[in-house]
Amino acid sequence: MKAFKSCLTTCLVVFFLSPVCRADLIDSKLALVIDVSASVSDSDYQFQIQAFETAFNHPTVLANIDALNEGILVEVFFFSSSAVSADIDMLLTSAADAAVFSTMIGALTRPFSEGTSPADGMILASDWLLDSTVWESPSLLALVVGDGYGSYHNDGAARDAAQANGVTINGLAVDDPGYFIDACLPSGYYFENITTADGQCYQANSYADFEQALTLALIDATETPRLVAAPRPLAIFAFSFLLFTCIRSVLFRCLSVKYA
Repeated sequence: MKAFKSCLTTCLVVFFLSPVCRADLIDSKLALVIDVSASVSDSDYQFQIQAFETAFNHPTVLANIDALNEGILVEVFFFSSSAVSADIDMLLTSAADAAVFSTMIGALTRPFSEGTSPADGMILASDWLLDSTVWESPSLLALVVGDGYGSYHNDGAARDAAQANGVTINGLAVDDPGYFIDACLPSGYYFENITTADGQCYQANSYADFEQALTLALIDATETPRLVAAPRPLAIFAFSFLLFTCIRSVLFRCLSVKYA
């Protein structure tokens, strides 16, 4: 009985530590964090959504996704005075997947329109990125899109917390009201409060040219380092061999006791 318990314990430890049983490893996770505050008109919102839909069908973005080994998981978040997930997360492993996801984005309706809290969007997106229950990746990226300053003076703290946990945040600043053209400069709001030290900042002069800046941001976001495919068959073989050895040992001991 002692031998059985020992073998069973060993097998269970190996089982739960084995890559076979952990969350699936993918190339990248990408959170798209979109401003829907009161400064964003309904037409501006449509510009954003249509731009996302078009950008996900850009040839270079599609080629980048096709080149991934294990895919990129993407989700959309909206922020105003608070933040909410669109709940359309999807693992993109091919151009066909990207086309499906772009259609899903195109169907999204505006959830609310209030104040401006990029911090809430960054916090919610970071929680999703760091959740490795199903998918895990060494590349965690958020793209925060907005056209103005945060209302609650906590954006920098949210950015710092995300960075401390290994999340990279890129920013896309839209100068729609005419006073946000310098957001990506070293003294600009997005540079100082939104983008992480390893992040990038993209500037759009208005929602009219938003698509161009967004496409560049998505091209960069999908050019993440490719993971080497995990050696899952080897892990499965190793675990199966150990389990077989344990069972054989227990049976041998039981039979030895029975016929002794």
